[in-house]
Amino acid sequence: MYLLATGLLLAARYPSSRLRVLITVRADFYARCSEHRGLADAVSGAGLLLGPMTADELREVVTKPAQAAGLLVERELAARIVGEVVDQPGGLPMLSHAPGAGSSPRGISRGRCPS
Repeated sequence: MYLLATGLLLAARYPSSRLRVLITVRADFYARCSEHRGLADAVSGAGLLLGPMTADELREVVTKPAQAAGLLVERELAARIVGEVVDQPGGLPMLSHAPGAGSSPRGISRGRCPS
């Protein structure tokens, strides 16, 4: 992945190139960009800092991927997740690494998603 990203970044640097590269990096991983010279050069001075998500934005981040996969997230579960991570910078990524995140926890089921 690193080689592909580096190749794209190098190609996008040519003045005649129409290629544009957008890189998103979570704040807790930003310092790791400095481990790769080309990546560090590319992101240096080109950052756009985004503030924390609102409760509504967090709810969408929790429920939309499940809906896209044909799953339903119970309202109570979504509310609990949002309640745990709202006003906690980096809380949602940390929650995604919680034990059992890869399995189907209670409160998520197959079914028809509401429109």
